[in-house]
Amino acid sequence: MQIEKYLAFLPSFLLLSGCATFEIAGEIQSGRMALMKGDPQEALAHFQRAAQSDPNYIAGNPLQQTVWTYVGRAYYTMGKLPDARQETIMCRALGFTASLSPRFRQKLT
Repeated sequence: MQIEKYLAFLPSFLLLSGCATFEIAGEIQSGRMALMKGDPQEALAHFQRAAQSDPNYIAGNPLQQTVWTYVGRAYYTMGKLPDARQETIMCRALGFTASLSPRFRQKLT
């Protein structure tokens, strides 16, 4: 009977966890759009909200970029190279060096 109680909550749990992932993906997409519009400050705000929600988030695209890659890109676009380097270090610490483009990686090392 205990298992049945827990199983009753499973659909709700799955729905809520899916909503959180959807929300993070929305923040990443909004940040990417802000970068394309030339507003890295707005992009950074979106990326930081996504990072607070899930610091290990990996975008579901072929490049498999982490949320920290996007944070670093926003800092880089604003000309804040020391902050961009910190985000690069964060990516490396998490084992995601492949998510940094060679051009981006070269300028930050």
